[in-house]
Amino acid sequence: MFIAIAVLVAATGGFQTSFLSLTSPSRLFFEGAARLLIGSLASPRLSLIVLFLIAAAAADSEPRRVGDGFEYVAMARNLARGLPPAVSAEEASALTADMAARGDGTWDGALIATLRGADRRYDFPHFWMPPLLAAPLVAVTDAAGVHPVRAFTLLNLLLTAGVCALLVTRTGGGPVAVLFAAPMLWWIDKAHAEIFFSALVAGALLLRATRPGTTLVLLGVAAAQGPVLAVLLAGCAVEAVARHGTTRPVVGGALVGAVMAALHPLYYLWRLGTMSPLPDTVTAHLPPLRALVTPLTDLNLGVVWFAPVLRVLTLAGLAVVLRQRRGGSLALLVGAAALLVAASQVTNVNHGGTPGMSRYGVWTLAILLPFAAQVDLARRRRAAAIGATALTVVFAAVALHPRVADAGIDPRLTPLATLVWTQAPGLDNPLPEVFVERVTHADGAPPSPVALPGGGKALIACEAPGGLCYDNGGRIVPAPRQPGFTR
Repeated sequence: MFIAIAVLVAATGGFQTSFLSLTSPSRLFFEGAARLLIGSLASPRLSLIVLFLIAAAAADSEPRRVGDGFEYVAMARNLARGLPPAVSAEEASALTADMAARGDGTWDGALIATLRGADRRYDFPHFWMPPLLAAPLVAVTDAAGVHPVRAFTLLNLLLTAGVCALLVTRTGGGPVAVLFAAPMLWWIDKAHAEIFFSALVAGALLLRATRPGTTLVLLGVAAAQGPVLAVLLAGCAVEAVARHGTTRPVVGGALVGAVMAALHPLYYLWRLGTMSPLPDTVTAHLPPLRALVTPLTDLNLGVVWFAPVLRVLTLAGLAVVLRQRRGGSLALLVGAAALLVAASQVTNVNHGGTPGMSRYGVWTLAILLPFAAQVDLARRRRAAAIGATALTVVFAAVALHPRVADAGIDPRLTPLATLVWTQAPGLDNPLPEVFVERVTHADGAPPSPVALPGGGKALIACEAPGGLCYDNGGRIVPAPRQPGFTR
């Protein structure tokens, strides 16, 4: 029905009243897909319906670059033309002009001079593995005159659909497929690495019991983009040897995975003489507990508030695994812990390229997804599971639709953070950067003093380690330590 109405709207231009708007065929497709998904949560064709929903969401958005997307597009276009991922000044200028002609007035063509190789080509801080996968699709979009970001949209659709199909066919976790896809919805049309990471890691871990060699190769590809995932790769390699022995698939997968993971440091050593082009974005330190859990539970950034049902299923699945003493949990837990420690070292915690939640929290969802897939949704609990999943779809359609603005452009408080900080400010003391940037709506604002409008909570200078404290309605407490964001 919605498809027929959308065709009619496209042909006639639609109509609008004070109660109903039928002026956008793409919006009708998306609304229809959401209703179809909610009504088909028990369907064996669920992965196809999930794909329909995220494809409709992508169609109902305007292609635009967010965060570090200009790097990925630049590298993909060079690779699509048979050129190195590093760009020359002339190639950067041509790409800047092309993107400006497409209406991307915020296109950042500036290059980092310190990342120039001996051949006078400029590398980017982020690696070129996702652009390499997207390059064939970029060649098609360039030939068709379509925005190059659409190539990444198609790649993201394929990766997400693959994980959903694995969840449905290998675990029977139809609702889990929806719960995995929902937090990914915002990134579906973006030239970013979140879906690349999440899909490769989740897919690899879902296959580790039956296809250990494939698991190690996929984790190696993911680790090429994010070196911290090498910890997960090593843990899964040990687990594969313990389960399957030194068989040809295990040894071959481990070798290929190790080679893929080594591409990142070896490439930058060859090009720039350093193993990482991001030394200024990391401050090595022993993180406080608050920094470790920020990607998961922070009232503004915590992924638990954006994917609560999946997080509950994850914890329930972990409890099942530990209670039944099944193997395979240690590698996942160590990998997730390593990721959280690495995330606590970055200097830009309240980063952009996201609708609000931390990208590192999204990655942990992928690592821990196999635990959620362990939960047996018994018949007596099926109604509750379907109801919670339906609410997740509705929430994602509103809060995580691809049209939603990048929170890094204008970081604002979430309703939950506003409620807690005004009514019970002592309950939550976030990292100083998160409080300052969310309250002032500016990236990199002065650390102190900053007060919540209307009172209740303020960040002030004090004599505590780090020089910052919270004034919670008159009660002064030290703020969590955050190197690089001090008085």
